[in-house]
Parts: sequence; structure tokens; C-alpha cells
Amino acid sequence: MRRFAKFTRPFMKQIERISEKDYSYHVSVIEYTLYAGKGRAAVKTTSEISKIVGVSKRTLQFYDDEGVIQAKRSENNYRLYDEGTLKDLWEIMLYKEMGLRLKEIKKILRVPEEEKKELLQKYIYKIEDKIQELKERKKFISFILTKGLPLMPEESTGISHKSRIAEIRKEVCKWKENPQQFVGGEKIPNRSYLAANIKELRYLLDEAYQQMQQGQFRYAVYDADIVMRESVKIILQCRNGYVSEDLLINIKSCERRGLLGSDKEFMRKLYEVYHICNSCYGNKYEEKYLNYSKVHFAIMQLADLLNYVEREMICP
Repeated sequence: MRRFAKFTRPFMKQIERISEKDYSYHVSVIEYTLYAGKGRAAVKTTSEISKIVGVSKRTLQFYDDEGVIQAKRSENNYRLYDEGTLKDLWEIMLYKEMGLRLKEIKKILRVPEEEKKELLQKYIYKIEDKIQELKERKKFISFILTKGLPLMPEESTGISHKSRIAEIRKEVCKWKENPQQFVGGEKIPNRSYLAANIKELRYLLDEAYQQMQQGQFRYAVYDADIVMRESVKIILQCRNGYVSEDLLINIKSCERRGLLGSDKEFMRKLYEVYHICNSCYGNKYEEKYLNYSKVHFAIMQLADLLNYVEREMICP
């Protein structure tokens, strides 16, 4: 102990002569050095924080200048960041991802956890209001797309533009948007385009009929399968439904939503056509079970399906 005291007395006298400012600075440097040796510094520079967080130095400086974070200052006036500031930066990035403005983030960082939850809940309410507003705008745009651009009111009527737009808004509120207009954010083909598709499918079905007459049952079923797939796809697209690559899934989806009518016998025959097509597609062993009557049955039912699509989707 005496030997240890002999060496510590001069050092203690030096500490007594250090000012409070220098003491704080040296403690920070010592703390930084101790933790840096272990691979993690308790106080980090702007360059280090920039790499860790993934934002530019300018952004960090801006946050500090705006008072969103509070960086410490070294003796040379360099910014230093501790673990608390690093945690604040993590929260800031999360709040920015939520869409909060910097002013709102600054406020939410300074309140207790319970108040944070209340503020976030209020922000959810604002988002819901915004969603409703956007829905109304979307409906207004859809109305204009469907009805065309309304005529400008004439001066002789004494109706201002603002009053006329208010009347149009009332019309939009009463108007029921047609779900056939848009599918997945994109406009579906118009009636003339659908009619052209149906015409091509009828032509393909006629080819299947000719192949059947020549005894080429396998090729006839291939064409019939294409007609069936495309017909069901048109129905789902026109009724804003999900279109799968699997034909059976699409048929079941149509049945579940009642898109093929309520005739159970029609659905039963449609499933039978599916099994006839599926028994031959890619399977030579099953081809010998095909005959004229089965292929003829499939073609006749698909002709009825095309008639249904044309009647319900193109000429409702």
C-alpha cells in the first residue's frame, strides 16, 4: 500500500489542478479509449455514426442544429455522439418511415412512452382521414373518366364554377363506381376488345371441332383447354377477381363468387369438361380414353360458356 501511495500522490495533485471543463473532457476521452479497445466506443464521431446509421454527415448535423438530437462537443468543437443519441437516431428513422415530419418527431422524442403511444394513435387517425379523402378523390376521378369532362357553366346561368363543382360532388356521392372499370390499378379491356377476344376464342373452338371431325381428339382437346382457360380468365378480370395460373383454382373462384350463375347443372358440366381436358393434357396414356362423344360434349359446353361470357361481360 505504501508503495502504491508513493506513486499516486503526484498524480492526485495533478488532478486537483485540473479545471471542471478539462476534467469532463479527459473523462470522455478516457471512456472513449477504454471502450474503443473493446471494439465499441461509448462516444462516437460524426463519421462513425454516419456509417452505423446509414445517413450523411450533413443530415446528422442538420438534426443537431434543429435540436432533434443533442450531440456533445469536444474541446475542438467536434460533435460526439453517445449511446443515448444513437438510440434516438434509431427512433427517428422509424418515425420517418411512418411518415412523421421532423417537427412531430422532435416532439415525440421528448415525451414518456405512454404519451408516445397516444401521439402515434392520433397519427393513425390522421392517416385514416387521409385514406378516406384519397378514396373520395379516386371516386371523383373515376366519375370524370366514365362520364367525361363536365361542360363549363355558361355565364348567363349565373352559376359559378365553384357552385357547379359542388353539384358534381353531390352527383359523385350518389354514383356507384363500376367494379369492372379497374383491375389491379389498371383499366381492363373495353367491350370492343373483349368482343374481339371472344371472336378469336370462337374461331379456336371451331378449329377444335374440325379436328374432332378428323379424329384428332388430342389436338381438339388442347384447343378446347385454351378456350376454357381464357374464358374463365375474362370472367375473373371483368369481376375484379384474382387470376391464378391454375385453371381449377379459377373455376372454383368463379363458383364461390357466383360469377358463372346459379345453375348447378352448368357448373357440373363445366367441371366435367375440365376433367376431360386435364385427362389428356400432357398425358399420352390417357389419350386412348378420349372419344368422339367426350370431345363433342366438351366443345358444346365451351360454346355455351362463350355465350355466357358474351352475354354477361360484354352485353350486360
